[in-house]
Order: sequence, then structure tokens, then C-alpha cells
Amino acid sequence: MEATIREVSAKLIRDSEDKNTIETTVEIDNGVKGIFAVPSGESTGGYEAFLLDPEKAVFLINTQLRNILVGKSFQPQGLDEFLISTDGSLTKSNFGANTILSISVAFFKALANLSQTPLYQLIQQYANITSTTSFKIPRLMVNIIEGGKHAPGSIDFQEFLLLPKSDNVQKGVSEAKEVIEKLKVKFPQNIAQGMEGGLCIKGFETNEEALRSFVDVANEVGKDSFDISLDVAANSFKTGGEYLLKGSPAPLSTQEMINFYSKLVNEYPVYSIEDPFSEDEWSGWESLHTAVRGKTKLIGDDLTVTNLQRLEEALKIGAIDGIIVKPNQIGTLSETLKVVKRAKEHGLLVIVSHRARETMDDFIVDLAVGLGADFLKAGAPTQPQRLAKYQRLSAIQAEITN
Repeated sequence: MEATIREVSAKLIRDSEDKNTIETTVEIDNGVKGIFAVPSGESTGGYEAFLLDPEKAVFLINTQLRNILVGKSFQPQGLDEFLISTDGSLTKSNFGANTILSISVAFFKALANLSQTPLYQLIQQYANITSTTSFKIPRLMVNIIEGGKHAPGSIDFQEFLLLPKSDNVQKGVSEAKEVIEKLKVKFPQNIAQGMEGGLCIKGFETNEEALRSFVDVANEVGKDSFDISLDVAANSFKTGGEYLLKGSPAPLSTQEMINFYSKLVNEYPVYSIEDPFSEDEWSGWESLHTAVRGKTKLIGDDLTVTNLQRLEEALKIGAIDGIIVKPNQIGTLSETLKVVKRAKEHGLLVIVSHRARETMDDFIVDLAVGLGADFLKAGAPTQPQRLAKYQRLSAIQAEITN
């Protein structure tokens, strides 16, 4: 599908942390528009594409990029390739990945509106990843307890996630809310909200204590009704060549961390561990994958950053069982789809994810459904920016089951 760009404009909006981000509108044939608001990460991988200051991004879109785009006709991949080549850098350091992504996705949304096709359906057609034309709803990965950079002063692990086994979105969200409320009652002191809407509970002495309490409360709500996942975000507590964990008398070596993770997966129902080591510690990833194979799944986020080259390196050594997909890590929709296609070719789990600093935009939900993703990470159902994603997923579920 091809369309001519008639107008491009951008403005500053505020994200879930009350910081600036950009919202871009692309107008195509017949005055049809697409709008996309870009989220931002707080705990970011070192290999993510460059992000331009939002004020500079808005100015760039409204001047230089508008001037070179208006009047030109593109297909989605052609637009992405044009923007990448015009930027001319390896990491999108001239325009910024956030700038380019805002145009890339807004244009694609405009195409969906022009063709009057559900966005998730057009994504499926364009991605050409699966032969089926049916759709599945991804399982939820709901952030319940937060730590690390998302909740300074609490525990080290960034996210303790609940994975409801129910295939009903509303039921899964309701169960997650119940777990959150029970934790509030159990730990009424020193409790606050983390960046993604989860609980920041400052009374825990160790990460394992937090995990134990989380599992106990989840079991109260519905034993065997959930899986548990951890987003460790080990970049945030690596010091030198070792890892400094709260409650540990000394920094832990790579092997000691492997032993620690092995203990956790042997004693608790941990379905997956995201970023258990830093983004450059390939040998640690490989060794841990061997140690816990068949017990839990290793997920790359800071390791792979929705980047095809990083994914290929991880595949080469057998480091991961799944990947986190965040379009703003790489900067275009087309590049995101290539990464997902490669991951699916190797049987990896695909987890489409929000960011710590979110907007009301619910594009990632259509992306997850269109790509046949296994999971959706959208935060805790306690903030409007996260609730918007769950509401969109519930609406799609109602649509595809009728």
C-alpha cells in the first residue's frame, strides 16, 4: 500500500512521568491522518538507538523533515528506509529514533485509517510473519512490584510480574488488581507507586524476600492460576565485573549470580527471567541458559534492544528463549518487524512491551496482536497510560471473538 504525504506536524506532550515527549501527526491522501505519541525508557540498554531531545525533535519534524517529506509517496518500508538513509548514521543520531519512529508509526496508522482496516490486521498483512489470518490475544505480563531504577530506594530487581493463565483480558487484569490490593494490605507501611504503576515496597531486605511475598499473595488470589516472571535489569546493579545486590554482604561474581538464579527457579515458580546479566556479559547469559534450561526461560531486553544484529549474536550462542520488543529501541516499524520475524523463525517467545515513561497511545497492543506475540507487557493497571493498553486489548478480544 502506498500513499502520498500531504502534511507532517509534531507537538510536545507530557508522558506518565510528566516529562516531554513528542506526538506526531501525518496526513496522507484524502486528508486522512495518523497520530503517534512516542514513549521513553528509564532503564535503557546501552545499544538502543539515539533519542533526540523532544523539543529538538518537534522542531526538526516541523521544519526540515516536513519539507523533505511533504509531496512524496511511500510504502511503509520505503518511508522507513528513506528516513534512515537521510539520517545517515548507524544509530539514528542525527534525527533521533524517537523522531523517526513517530513518523514511521503515524504514517502506518494513517494507512490503516485510509483503508478502513483494523490496525492489528494491517500489521499482520504487512509483517507477513505467519501464514494464518486468525488472531490470538497475547498473555498478560502485569507489573506488580517494582524496584531498580523504576523505584529508587527499594529492591534491585526491576519488575516482579504476574502472568495470569486466564485467556480473558478483563479477568486477568482484575486478578492482577486483587494481588496489588492484597499486597497493600499486607505491607501498609513504606509503600508507594513505581514508574510503571506497580508497588514500590521499601520494607523488603532482599530480592528473594520480595519474590517470596509476591508468590504467597498470588497464591492467595488463585493458586496455580498464574505464572511469575522477573525483570532483573542487571545493568542497573552491576559494579565493575560483579553484581551488588541488596542484602548481600559483598558483590557477587557471575558464577555466584548463576547459583543464585538457579536457587530461585528451583524454589519458586519463575516462568522467565529478563536481563539476568548485563548487556555485554555474553558468557554469563550462555552459562545461565545451560544451567536453567527446562526450568525457566531467559528473555533479552537490554541484551537485544529490538536490534537484528544483537539478536543474531544472542542466537549464535544460544543465550535466550525470548525477546522483548520495543519499537522505540530501534526507531522504525519496519526494523521492528524484521526482528520479530527472525525471532519467530528460531522459536523464541515474543513479548511486546511498553516503556517506563508512557503515553496514552495504545499502538503496541495492535502491534502485539498483529504479530501474534506471546505476551504483552503493559505495566500495572493503576495508571491511565497503562489502562489504555488493557482497554484496547480487551476491545480487540471482543472484536475478534464475535
